[in-house]
Amino acid sequence: MKYWICVIWLLFSINGFSQFQKKYWIYIKPEVRKNQFINQFPEFKSCYYSNWLHAFTNELSDQDLTEIKKSGFATAITRTGYLIPTGNSFRANKLGFALEQINGQAFIKEGLNGKGVKVGIIDGGFLAADKHPSLKTYFQDSLVIAYKDYLTPNEPPYTGNQYLDDQHGTDVWEMLGGVNRDKNVQLGLATHSSIYLARTDHGGSERRIEEEYFVQALEWLDSLGVKLVNASVGYTYGYNNPEENYSPSQMDGSSAIAKAVQIAAEEKGMLIVVAAGNEGDVAKWKILNTPADAKDVLAVGASKLNITDRMNYSSIGPEFLPYMKPDISCFASRGTSFSTPILTGMAAGIWQYDSTLSNMEIKEIITQSGNLYPYGNNHVGYGVPDCERILSRLKTGTFKPNPVEIVTPESNKIKLNVESGEYIIVAYHKINDWYVVNKELFEFKGETIRIRRFPKCESTTVVAGDNIWEVMWQ
Repeated sequence: MKYWICVIWLLFSINGFSQFQKKYWIYIKPEVRKNQFINQFPEFKSCYYSNWLHAFTNELSDQDLTEIKKSGFATAITRTGYLIPTGNSFRANKLGFALEQINGQAFIKEGLNGKGVKVGIIDGGFLAADKHPSLKTYFQDSLVIAYKDYLTPNEPPYTGNQYLDDQHGTDVWEMLGGVNRDKNVQLGLATHSSIYLARTDHGGSERRIEEEYFVQALEWLDSLGVKLVNASVGYTYGYNNPEENYSPSQMDGSSAIAKAVQIAAEEKGMLIVVAAGNEGDVAKWKILNTPADAKDVLAVGASKLNITDRMNYSSIGPEFLPYMKPDISCFASRGTSFSTPILTGMAAGIWQYDSTLSNMEIKEIITQSGNLYPYGNNHVGYGVPDCERILSRLKTGTFKPNPVEIVTPESNKIKLNVESGEYIIVAYHKINDWYVVNKELFEFKGETIRIRRFPKCESTTVVAGDNIWEVMWQ
């Protein structure tokens, strides 16, 4: 009799009773330590923990499940083999072009999404950001911490006029950590950062007071403990009052906002990631804007997708600066405003991995991961950074080997051998460590690249796909 009761109970438990089972496996993110989870949820102190799985098992109520999901500590929660997604997260199957270029999948697999990192965005309007499908998770998970409008302080948040480019900040934010669920594409890395928004720039006009607002916003973010700031704004000419226009020679770190971001970087420990500007193909200007001219900001240019060459619009660094700008580049089809948040998201992931790093250490890690490092130039900086190389540096203290090969010809010309194929070649001829006086761009089919020394140049960087050489002329 007892035998049949046991059999019936077993069959019932397999076919029906399991649906009432309340015990779960809670799989913890790799970067979250066991004790860190227990500190947040003390009731797990006496529960079984698997070192192999980095997971707890425990009986949970619906409220418990909700709290664990909100914490962001778990990668998954399973019950009898059924996977329950955590939080409002959505893992896209595809990456945007820029994330593919910087090997963003390496950060995503590691769970580096900016969780716990405060990120400020100083920009124009954030029109309809609260209704933007790619930013949905930020609002559902209460990750938008603060919003301040310096232009129209009495207007409700997320309002404005699309014809005045008031959605610019929204578009920038999307490239920082947006996930387009309709297209199943992840666009930025900082999908779980805490966001602080400051609207300082008017898309329909240009007035010096906007620079004042920028400085106010920077000080406000500092007062809130924000250490990472994206600034996809910049100032050159085109002011309502032409007398307020800058001249190219003033892009030397001397403007008020350049001084402010330098103080933020040098004294406040803030990493300010700034768009280099879109005047690269403007004959009367060409060079970067302010505050990208400040020494210790991370100034970001825009590169082409399949070759380490700047987009034509991307501003270059001036020769008169004693340091190289931009610092780094990545792909953006619409302007440096949108390459900049890609690298802000990268910085958020690094700071999430190791919160003890300083702003200057993170800047150094990003620039040293560039594919041209240490042979940068004033067109693309140190080239395109790489998340996999950065992870190697974070985990082992060293980078994976740099692809740059150094060659020293005995004459003023050289032959470089590559695998047979079709390439777009870019050659940066430099008169010093970083300033380009001539750039060659040409199509190539074959196995041997022939490069001649440009007059008075000290070195030439040659890029052919993944093949990179630094030619040191004698």
